[in-house]
Amino acid sequence: MKNNMTDEFLLEEIKNRLLEKNNKIAKLSLELEEAREKLFDSEHLKTNFLSIIRNELKNPVSAISGLSKLVVQKDFDSVGEIKNVLSTIRLEAIKFALQLDNVLTASSFEGGENNSFLSGFDLCELVYEVKRSFEDEIKSRGRHVETEFIDEIKIYADREKLKLVFKNFLDNALKFSEKNVKLTVSRRNEHALISFYNDGYEIEEKNHHKIFERFAPLDSGLSRKYSGVGLGLCVCGAIIENHGGKIDFSSGKGNGTLFEIELPIAGKNQEEAADIESGEGFIIL
Repeated sequence: MKNNMTDEFLLEEIKNRLLEKNNKIAKLSLELEEAREKLFDSEHLKTNFLSIIRNELKNPVSAISGLSKLVVQKDFDSVGEIKNVLSTIRLEAIKFALQLDNVLTASSFEGGENNSFLSGFDLCELVYEVKRSFEDEIKSRGRHVETEFIDEIKIYADREKLKLVFKNFLDNALKFSEKNVKLTVSRRNEHALISFYNDGYEIEEKNHHKIFERFAPLDSGLSRKYSGVGLGLCVCGAIIENHGGKIDFSSGKGNGTLFEIELPIAGKNQEEAADIESGEGFIIL
């Protein structure tokens, strides 16, 4: 009788250990499957990123190459014709520089690098500087750009990164407007508000949820026609988030599209602002 109980005990112990082993194997299998999915997602993201780099940079490079060849080979009838072609080459070069900045910034974020150099500067002055840099494109597209600076605002932030953000939003506003674009800078309590309005392009409701997704161009004829949609907005969202800000937008048929950026005026906290005032400019956000 004693041996029978011992055998039963051993059998039960073996069953429990087998069950424990099976549970561990199942858990390990699940972890391996999750790792496989993450690897697949990573490879998929890499493929998308490389595809976007190709699409973002190919068009302006091709245009510059083709127009430059035209200048070399064609006998122009007047200096004015040459100037028109050279003006187009310059616009394409500016477009290329913007997309290259987007690609490099997106690449740094993907690599986990988000260092920012914070400094104090006038926000209205920066927005106006961005507008001036687009004067040729504004003229060539026949657009009217209105500026309204309600307050003079000094902000502590990464000037070059915000400049890239404003360039992207103004570039999109110009491309997708019918005629009018409006830039506004104002203050709401301890936050600066920068808005970009265009009277043309409507972001369809089905695309609202993915407007700032990583490398997700909008599913529309206009977004396929113009390069830059998708990557630029992704970069803008990441930069503004790193500054402790946020971006809101509204869009409707016949009402145009409005993007509003909200930024803390003194950076993420007062200590960062104090560090900048004392000369300790390099801050990691």
